[in-house]
Amino acid sequence: MAIIDARGRVFGRMNVFDAAVLFAVVVTIALAIVGYRLLKVPPPPEVTEVSPNVLPVGPSLRITIKGRNLMPYMHVYLQRTGAPTKMMHDSLKWVRSDSYTPVNGARTAFRLESPTLAEVETLDELEPGTYDMIFHDEVRVVGRAEHAFSLIPAPKIDTVSQYREAIVKISGAFVGLHPNEVPAVKAGERVPTGAVEPVGEVLSVSPARPDVARIDIGSGIVNAPITGRSAVPAELRLRCVLARGKCYAMDQPMVVGETIKLTVGGALHEFFIQTVSPESARP
Repeated sequence: MAIIDARGRVFGRMNVFDAAVLFAVVVTIALAIVGYRLLKVPPPPEVTEVSPNVLPVGPSLRITIKGRNLMPYMHVYLQRTGAPTKMMHDSLKWVRSDSYTPVNGARTAFRLESPTLAEVETLDELEPGTYDMIFHDEVRVVGRAEHAFSLIPAPKIDTVSQYREAIVKISGAFVGLHPNEVPAVKAGERVPTGAVEPVGEVLSVSPARPDVARIDIGSGIVNAPITGRSAVPAELRLRCVLARGKCYAMDQPMVVGETIKLTVGGALHEFFIQTVSPESARP
């Protein structure tokens, strides 16, 4: 039997126009079902396990999370448990309050292995305490794991009991300083800045002078002032570790005529060593 008979009916049952309409309706319904499956909002993420859930304070902590509905486009922020969740642009009434990340949230790197397994790595230094994980999609908060993990103070290491140490005085100058960095380099500063257990301190400083570079001109060495850079002569007391015939401060050997890097005044600076002498007092 012909698909379309002499009277223009499909399979002898309906005319061509009715068949075309029916086909269009079926295709539309099929496309709607497919579109719904592709575009429907996925269920919120759920965290069932965090490992480890107790860690010592430190940089770049890695935490494994297991759960359901973990998606690659998500962003994860960490927030101290009990802290108010305030979004970045709450004060702007014309911006939706759930369209931005928390003001007091710490950044993380979120690495997804599957919808049930992922890793979070902290990018911001966190203080001891208990933290929640906040899951964002591109525009809003989509999930939260409360009391996800806790941070405890890092154990103190008694370096004196493990290493041979010496106390020395070094004189020289902080070099390569921008003018706005000079005021922060002053006597009494701990090395490194703000450390509870410092390895040393700045004993004295002299007025800043232009920094110079030693330039080999073939026939000799000349000292040329470096534009926009200063040097601050100083004397420091440092605790160093004895190893391989040298004394190491912050894992750097102290050698006359060389530089070491020290954090002073809240920034990392180079210190050119001119003299090294013993010192009996512990910093």
